[in-house]
Amino acid sequence: MRKAKHWRIIIFKEVGVLAEHPWGTWVGNGDGTHSRICTLDNSHVDKANCSGGEDTCLDRAVCEHCGEQYGDLKPPNLLDNAAAQNYNHEKTKEDITMKISTEIGSASRIVGEHKAVELIAKAGFDAWDFSMFAMAQYDWDNHTVMENGHPLRSGDYLKFARELKKIGLDNGIVCNQSHAPFPADVKDIRDHFKRAIECTAEAGGEICIVHPDNYVGARENAEIYFELLPFAKSCGVKIAAENTWCWDWKEDHAIFAACATPESFNEHLDAVNDNYLTACLDIGHAEMKGLNTSAVEMIHALGKRLTALHLHDNDRWHDSHQIPFSMQIDFDAVVKALKEIDYQGYFTLEADSYLRAFNADTVSDGLRDMAKAARKLAAMFDAC
Repeated sequence: MRKAKHWRIIIFKEVGVLAEHPWGTWVGNGDGTHSRICTLDNSHVDKANCSGGEDTCLDRAVCEHCGEQYGDLKPPNLLDNAAAQNYNHEKTKEDITMKISTEIGSASRIVGEHKAVELIAKAGFDAWDFSMFAMAQYDWDNHTVMENGHPLRSGDYLKFARELKKIGLDNGIVCNQSHAPFPADVKDIRDHFKRAIECTAEAGGEICIVHPDNYVGARENAEIYFELLPFAKSCGVKIAAENTWCWDWKEDHAIFAACATPESFNEHLDAVNDNYLTACLDIGHAEMKGLNTSAVEMIHALGKRLTALHLHDNDRWHDSHQIPFSMQIDFDAVVKALKEIDYQGYFTLEADSYLRAFNADTVSDGLRDMAKAARKLAAMFDAC
């Protein structure tokens, strides 16, 4: 029987007759196709396009035959609201007045800062947010600042900032803001705040976000900002405090921390009372379960003090840092509130968790997804 089967395949090969082969399993080729090989003669290969499965804005479709992901991510859906309905999907970045930006930290972990700035520009952003966590990277497990060979820790830190600025300008984008390392209650990290402000100025940024100490009140945190403000003014850089949170592990939700509520945030700003200390509102933080506030409430309470944003989505419970329109935050209400206070800053994404699913070959796709989401937010703002 085995000779007979072998003889039949030889005949098929010689005369070119197609027959039903005893095929093996489909194996993905990594390019949106899959192949299978005849179990009796490996010279017969069948190749086809991957199919089946459903793509989302977070994951590519999984082929129902080979089990490999294929295709592109689905663009995030606009919410079903009037602003979204009025949005012209053919608008270009030149048609939209609100400018968009994103932090470089998440892409930098994949391709490095220099390439990250370039790819952010090519994805369609107008600006980049200079994440400087590597300057004093905190080991949360051991509660120490980790040593590393990053240029921001070296004597050439200003040269590094200038290099990133040039790459941005060469690709048509600017640095709009930065983020100093944290947490602020660690002295070894606080010692790097002035360096972060200096790098912000060198990169061309106008605002440096400096977290307050989560565990102290407005008066104690004011001392941190009082110490930094003369240096910040000499650099021409404003400091922005940010709303933070702590976590109750027993109750499994966020609890109060510095600037976490409208009252606390304004109390911190009032304690300093200087135009060079402004507010960066983290939209996701404001929507976390347990803080008993909302992004809309915070926006209205801060008003003209609000000069910077961190935009990302979550399940209104955890600090998910996902791409807008993928989870549960009501961005229609957020954008409307920002319009009502005549917000003048950038729409800056901090959806750093979204890029964790990407690698060096695909990170450009992830950044394009993020730019599309940010551009939709900007268009909604213009349409209000």
